[in-house]
Amino acid sequence: MRLRSALGPAGLRGQGARRGGTGRPALLLLDEPFGALDALTRASMHTRRKPAGRHRSDPLLVTHDLHEALKLADRVLLLRGGEVAEDLRPAPPA
Repeated sequence: MRLRSALGPAGLRGQGARRGGTGRPALLLLDEPFGALDALTRASMHTRRKPAGRHRSDPLLVTHDLHEALKLADRVLLLRGGEVAEDLRPAPPA
């Protein structure tokens, strides 16, 4: 399965949304946003997520830390060789 089809019919529309004059991308790419943080600061940042509000962009978090992905995301795609190997839907936190 290709990544574009795994994300759904809308695909990756960030650039198109900006060119279309909407003012906000449909996708917010976060590439290893916690990678340079120490363990305590990283744990603190995990709890400080704010609601996106009415002008929401969907975040796409890229990480090598599977535990972090399962903790923070409502959907986790595992890639192997540029293809989606698994599509996981973690249970919401209790």
